[in-house]
Amino acid sequence: MRVLMISNYFPPNYAGGAELSAFNACYGLRNRGRRLCGTVHQRADARGGGSTTGIPRVPVQEVGYRLRRPKAGWQVFDPRVYRRVLSEIRRLRPDVVHVHNVSGTSLAPFLACRRSRSPSFSRCTTIGCFVKQYALPG
Repeated sequence: MRVLMISNYFPPNYAGGAELSAFNACYGLRNRGRRLCGTVHQRADARGGGSTTGIPRVPVQEVGYRLRRPKAGWQVFDPRVYRRVLSEIRRLRPDVVHVHNVSGTSLAPFLACRRSRSPSFSRCTTIGCFVKQYALPG
């Protein structure tokens, strides 16, 4: 089984517990024989282009985005993230996509999964945090 994991940060570059949870999920899946690939979408402070992780045989692609002037609505849907995730799904052909944390990535990964008909899932707290952060109804 091929799993594509999407997160906003991932060790060794991380800000808190959600990133460590993503790392532990990758570690557990890898130890159970799953093929993993991770894409890390970071905000303007990202260096981008790197490929690093503490888990053997788990390639992690770090993607950085610069915002010269924030565009209205990009917290909800960022077309750059959408295009990149869709490209990664087409390239890797995962059996499932785990969107670990949508903070900083918008809802674009879910829409890319829907477009490509790739099954996806997320932790409930991730969506809850997104709704709180951007004051969406629900």
